[in-house]
Amino acid sequence: MPVGPDGRARWQRRMGVALILTAVIAGAVLRGYRLDLRVVHGDEANQAVKTAWMLEGKPYRYDPNEHHGPTLYYLTYPLLRILGARSLADTEIWEYRLVPALAGTLLIVMGGLAAWHGGGPIAAGVAAWMLALSNGTVFYSRYYIQETLLALFVVSGAWALLRIWRHPEDRLSWLGLGLAIGLAHATKETCIYFFAVGALAFACAWFYGRLTDRRSTAADGTGTIGPDQYKALMVNLALAAAAAACVSVLFYTSFFSYLPGAWHSVAAYFAYIHRAGGQGSSGIHDKPWHYYLHLLGWYQPMAGPRWSEWPVLVLALVGGVDSFVRREKRSGLVSLPTAATRFLFLFMLLSFAAFSLTPYKTPWNILTPLALCCVLAGIGASRLLGGLRRLGGIPAVLAGMLVVLGALAWEGRQAWLGNFVYPADARNPYVYAHTTSAIRRLEERVYALSALHPDGPHMPVYVVRLNGDYWPLPWYFRRLDRVGYWTGIPDSLPVPVVIAGNEAAPQIAETLGTAYFSETHALRPGVLLRVFIRRDLWEQFLETRHAGSSGINIP
Repeated sequence: MPVGPDGRARWQRRMGVALILTAVIAGAVLRGYRLDLRVVHGDEANQAVKTAWMLEGKPYRYDPNEHHGPTLYYLTYPLLRILGARSLADTEIWEYRLVPALAGTLLIVMGGLAAWHGGGPIAAGVAAWMLALSNGTVFYSRYYIQETLLALFVVSGAWALLRIWRHPEDRLSWLGLGLAIGLAHATKETCIYFFAVGALAFACAWFYGRLTDRRSTAADGTGTIGPDQYKALMVNLALAAAAAACVSVLFYTSFFSYLPGAWHSVAAYFAYIHRAGGQGSSGIHDKPWHYYLHLLGWYQPMAGPRWSEWPVLVLALVGGVDSFVRREKRSGLVSLPTAATRFLFLFMLLSFAAFSLTPYKTPWNILTPLALCCVLAGIGASRLLGGLRRLGGIPAVLAGMLVVLGALAWEGRQAWLGNFVYPADARNPYVYAHTTSAIRRLEERVYALSALHPDGPHMPVYVVRLNGDYWPLPWYFRRLDRVGYWTGIPDSLPVPVVIAGNEAAPQIAETLGTAYFSETHALRPGVLLRVFIRRDLWEQFLETRHAGSSGINIP
């Protein structure tokens, strides 16, 4: 090991870079391996179908009531084209999930860079590994929804803000902040939470710095701003605002082909404020204030593994508390890394509180606060190791390293269980209203019947759900071109296959009578479907089974 402060600093920088690079490799493997393993969630299916419309020539139009922002679709579309897809029927779910997997891998890098500003290279390396191995960050990096993109853009914005704090004259950092804000706004409406609490966290950290060290200067973000600096600040703020507005408008207007999209991106907040309060159909997602704390802290709803993100939470708390009790000085100034950590800690806490106090709760909404926790956990680990070195020397540091490695091992085990052993199991804390793995049995059954029908893939199939809850069936039946989805019982019922929810099944059974055989399939835990099969087609199917031809391939 090099001797002296300069040698130690070089060694730490090299170690930090090596830790980030290895974390990126490990994280990419966890995010990219067997992307088709988990059955498709209803929300994923909805997003995939909407993306595939673009492949088929239908222009994208932002819907202010559903589906969230357009970045997910526009980032997926060119990738699908490169992979040779031209329609929904040409695609596989792993192709869509590549986009969040790539975003989740970039999140490891950006989180590491943000931690570098707050705690140095070792903090950056540990933060990158926490992001790479956390069950939550891995799980939603393998999930075709907007959340991982949102986390990437918010953490990237935090990194740009920390660079601005260090170098307020750096216009590239201001431009990067604007781009991150614009991309976050074009990704999901919940970005407004992070904009509000991020500004509040920055202001609180700034004022706390003034209160604790009145000798500070603008170099650490707490000093007096002169006229020239104020003018430069206004110019840079205008640059960031213009970049954010341009990016957001570009996406919401479908690259200026649908100008009302810009207004719709603002009008959407009226609908989402109503929904966030637990109104209407979203009331089924109302949860108590401590829901996320329970989800991350200790989760064991039934027999099975015990789940917890405790290493992330504990080390994040260590880093955050240390930033407020630390009285580190540099030539009479508050340490910039300490101030940066205060901002990150307040940003994380306020984000967590904002989502906890909102009645509407789903597990994926906590992903961005969890990513910020991982960044702080890296800083906390660095602070812990530094304190142990001062107290007990090398032996104490080695003991601390074992603790950190044990925490990473715990996270890695959780990630493996959550994504490859229990990927769609209700015992996994991040599985929410997920499609049951038994959906594959229904998929196989319908395609086997279509292979026997004279019309083949043109065989008519009716799906009847009076509440409209039929997702992800459009994904699984994407290679059949005569599937109808009904929210009422149609008059033209005698078709070869009818799939109905329990709310409509009795009336359909009475209408179809003995000419149809019926069996039960599962859509989600507690949600069953009755499948009515015309009896002659069912008998043909049974004959193929008796002949040993049950292994009909799904096209």
